[in-house]
Amino acid sequence: MDKREQRWRELCAQAAVEQDPEKLMQLVAEITRLLGEEQGGEKAKPSAQPEDSPQK
Repeated sequence: MDKREQRWRELCAQAAVEQDPEKLMQLVAEITRLLGEEQGGEKAKPSAQPEDSPQK
């Protein structure tokens, strides 16, 4: 297991038990970045946040 894989696994373990929503979002962003790098970089870019417009 390389260092990057070990790091995202550690972050996933932390995210699984994190209670603070802000800290959880930071962990998820870091996990996404690491996995994106592993898959070629394109998925490492953060996606836009969905709008809070209700569907009718």
